[in-house]
Amino acid sequence: MHQTLIYAASYFDYLRLRTLLKETLPDDYLAICEYTSGPEMANSRRAFTMKERRILLMSGRMWFHKRYRIRGTERVFFYTPPVIPFEYSEICGMAERDRRALVCRYDASKIIALTGSKEAVSKAEGEIVTIVVE
Repeated sequence: MHQTLIYAASYFDYLRLRTLLKETLPDDYLAICEYTSGPEMANSRRAFTMKERRILLMSGRMWFHKRYRIRGTERVFFYTPPVIPFEYSEICGMAERDRRALVCRYDASKIIALTGSKEAVSKAEGEIVTIVVE
């Protein structure tokens, strides 16, 4: 089992994913956002690090305000690309193995700003694709 961090830049996407995970994997995920209390945040991070749960959903606003380094992260999945470029590099730095982003043609300007590569955007012409980010 891999420890997967899912990053949702907007709070609305965070709520959508949290609802989906609650319905499909109620016992295997944790969710942290800027409204999560300190003790609950610490317990969630500990459970993820100790591999008691394998999915951690994180909101972009939580990362912007708290900047916790989440240990034990093997994979990072960007549901929506971060708005601020340095968040992208910091979050990718937590992953030991795999970094992926779910992008569509509307995310093209964000991906170019983050990666500096137009090749990643050419893959996303016309449909939603998953790309491996470096």
